[in-house]
Amino acid sequence: MAKVNKPKDIGRLIQQKRKKKKLSQTDLAEMCGVGRRFISELEGGKKETYDLGLTLRVLNRMGFELQIGDRESEV
Repeated sequence: MAKVNKPKDIGRLIQQKRKKKKLSQTDLAEMCGVGRRFISELEGGKKETYDLGLTLRVLNRMGFELQIGDRESEV
């Protein structure tokens, strides 16, 4: 499981898995029903691009599962 603290972390995970599956950004965009530019900006961690619904769609299509839990206090 990967720890995600910022948009770029999600983008990096998507990019690594896309390349492992030998998919182009265009291939992934078509699979997810989004534009290639969205995939490019998502992988680059561009905050202005973030649409949670579309991001979750891409994560799901790439085989990721999102889990959210309470962060323990660092006191």
